[in-house]
Amino acid sequence: MALEPLELPGLPLEIFLLVCSHLSPTEARSLRLCCKHLAYIGACHLFREIVVHLYKPSLANLRALADHPIISKNIKTLFYEAGSLVFNNGDPYDDLVHPEDSFSPSDYWDYWCTTEISRDRQRVYDSKNNWLPSGAFEHDPITYGDLKENYGQYVDAVRNQAQISWDGEDFSLFEEVIPKLEGLKEIIVNHGRPDHPSPYDCFFKQPGSQVNSRQLQAVLFGLSGTEIQLHSLCAMRLSSNIINAPFFNQMAISCKELKAISLDFRTRVNWVDEFYIPTYPLCIQDTRRMVDTGVIRLFLTQLSNLERLSLGFDPESPRWLLVNEMYPASLRSLVPPTFLWKNLREVQLSYVETQRQELFNFFERHRSTLKVVRLNHCKLTTTSWIKLLWQMKGALDLGDICISGRLLGQFESEEDHTGFEYDPHTPVRQDWWLGVPKTTTQDSSLTDDITAWFLHDAPFPLVPGVQRRHQHPSLYLPDDESP
Repeated sequence: MALEPLELPGLPLEIFLLVCSHLSPTEARSLRLCCKHLAYIGACHLFREIVVHLYKPSLANLRALADHPIISKNIKTLFYEAGSLVFNNGDPYDDLVHPEDSFSPSDYWDYWCTTEISRDRQRVYDSKNNWLPSGAFEHDPITYGDLKENYGQYVDAVRNQAQISWDGEDFSLFEEVIPKLEGLKEIIVNHGRPDHPSPYDCFFKQPGSQVNSRQLQAVLFGLSGTEIQLHSLCAMRLSSNIINAPFFNQMAISCKELKAISLDFRTRVNWVDEFYIPTYPLCIQDTRRMVDTGVIRLFLTQLSNLERLSLGFDPESPRWLLVNEMYPASLRSLVPPTFLWKNLREVQLSYVETQRQELFNFFERHRSTLKVVRLNHCKLTTTSWIKLLWQMKGALDLGDICISGRLLGQFESEEDHTGFEYDPHTPVRQDWWLGVPKTTTQDSSLTDDITAWFLHDAPFPLVPGVQRRHQHPSLYLPDDESP
């Protein structure tokens, strides 16, 4: 018996678009194979979020998607995996190393050493094509001979990636492509290790070991002068060297309608070759000086629709900073003391120092809208975290709070600090290692205890006898305090 041809019911196209908006990318891809009408609907939802790598074939795919008459109008999120590969232990983009320069034997040795790292070994092993002979992973580290072809491909990848920068392909591509993405609402630029499967997974060294900012600048260059109203911008592992007026002025022109901004700066460390020691104090001071110019603060005041604010200034060596207690940013350099974002719902700050009343005033100004607070490795210069936490609990109606990392402060004059002494020479000092939120493989931390107290009226955890609860002492604490 012959089957009658199936026809779509006479419903408006908008109804099908609404129904199909719940499809996964895999389902949308299958839908496109059904018929001409469903192919159109599937194309509208297949590429709502696209991932692009700093890799010539991936950039070519982006150009092809931008030229598609349907797909280009329906891309909502662009996630750019922009981490750069390492050349001579440096960044070929920031250090302007020419891609034709030869690799030295020390580069081969440095690459060979990474073959002992279990995480990297497993990733390369799982890659479909890793240019390693059968049985190579029976050796730890992998032998020089077995590694030769894989390393040769890595050298080619570094040179090809660096050539993109030298030829200006990144800037010209985004200048051509972004104006065509009429529905674009969110851009994420990751200069760190890839969050997605990467064409570089077959190599033992991954992109993103060096801080950078060039690719964010390339994206903003493409965005400037367009009609696109971006709602969310996230940039990870940015060089602190871009904290300057020209950069933020450029970003303000293209991003005034932002509802969410997340900027993760890294303090880049310069090395003194003759001593082989890092100049951490100078680098932290340089970052602090750039932040104190107020360019970030001025930029943020232009984002009147802001709902989510996340600013981080993580150093490349958190262990050193936490031992020496130097912080790259202060709250007063980031937020004007009386400024109000009428829709602010979420705040996240990392490696920022401030004072109790200054931080509380910021939260209280936004109490009618603020629902989420996240603080990581923050310092109250001469005031008390205990007083601040009780102030916050009494004034704020939060749905979530997470205070993690190392917490530094001081007991104030009227506070009883009996039993809290961390150091007999500094009896008013507050110093807690709170840890991180609980995972399935960890015990609860002081971070979890503070959250439970704030949201569910559990006992207040910062009491005499509780100063630190170690979770990662080898990273965050001096060697003589490690268990």
